[in-house]
Amino acid sequence: MKYMHSEWQRRLDHWLKTLKDDLYLPLGEMETEGFLTMEQLSPDQVIASPVHTGSGHVHCAHGILPVPAPATALILEGIPSYGGEIRGELCTPTGAALLKHFVSRFGNRPVMAVEAIGYGMGKKDFEQANCVRAFLGQSEGELQTITRL
Repeated sequence: MKYMHSEWQRRLDHWLKTLKDDLYLPLGEMETEGFLTMEQLSPDQVIASPVHTGSGHVHCAHGILPVPAPATALILEGIPSYGGEIRGELCTPTGAALLKHFVSRFGNRPVMAVEAIGYGMGKKDFEQANCVRAFLGQSEGELQTITRL
């Protein structure tokens, strides 16, 4: 299914408005594509590991803020997350919103027959790889599709 850019933005704006009426996050092309890819795949469930937010401070339009930034911390309420040793912002408000919207549960990767693997590489350099990896497949003994972020 193909969407024109204005349709992508309309759907994303609606999604963010329903997530938190008073929270507005500008979305780029990559976030738009991620949202629509998940909508098109429409997996039966999405399982993600606890969220590594990073640590330290981040420089933004509002000044120097602690990591996770206030918007990220608000969105991650109720979601397992941790700071770790890496200094910098590893989870943005938009990333947190995507997780909150799509993830069914947080935990370890289940036994599954993997059909596809996708990677998204971040632009910042850290001591460890700055990437997200997703597995698409069938869980052991089930006929439903599971996407692992």
